[in-house]
Amino acid sequence: MVTTVIDTLEPYLGISGACCFGTFFVFICVAIPFFTMFGLLLGMLQYYLDDGPERSRREQRNLRIVRQSGRVVDFAYVAKELEHKRGTMLVENFERIWWTPDDVQVLSRENPDLNEETQIAPNSRRVLRLMVWIFEHYTSPDTGTALLIDDRRSTRKIERLLRDVWPAVPRINVTSWSFFIEAELELEENENEAIPNSTNCDDC
Repeated sequence: MVTTVIDTLEPYLGISGACCFGTFFVFICVAIPFFTMFGLLLGMLQYYLDDGPERSRREQRNLRIVRQSGRVVDFAYVAKELEHKRGTMLVENFERIWWTPDDVQVLSRENPDLNEETQIAPNSRRVLRLMVWIFEHYTSPDTGTALLIDDRRSTRKIERLLRDVWPAVPRINVTSWSFFIEAELELEENENEAIPNSTNCDDC
């Protein structure tokens, strides 16, 4: 009797199992992209609700200062200098490319403050000091002297052109404005938290 019932239901059980597996497979294929996109959208929303607009405002402010100070040039101007192997290219994380007539590598090696030995993580400490030094002297909108390249081509295409046509010209990957803007915002937030709220107190 039991064997007869199993034999009777076996075809349907196979179909049901196949259907369940197919439904589960479709669910996985749909759910993973959906939740991935949902997570990305949630992250973007959190970004804009937090400091996103302020970061963007400060980026635009920096760019405006650089333009007003006459530090924006087209690539054709820089290409003439590169033909004579002059200067150094400073590349910011696929965001911006700068050029300076200085040999940044030589100047950094000659700078005693950048080569001072440290007890803790000397290599990491030196790299951090170097990035801050390059920002202050070259890519900073307020104190820098490097020229920002304004070109219709993407940063990646310009980098590829530099590697193919002027491989001998030194290039340095530098910390972007975003890093220093983030540091400014964090510092300001810490300073605001350190200031005690002023309250009226009879005993004060």
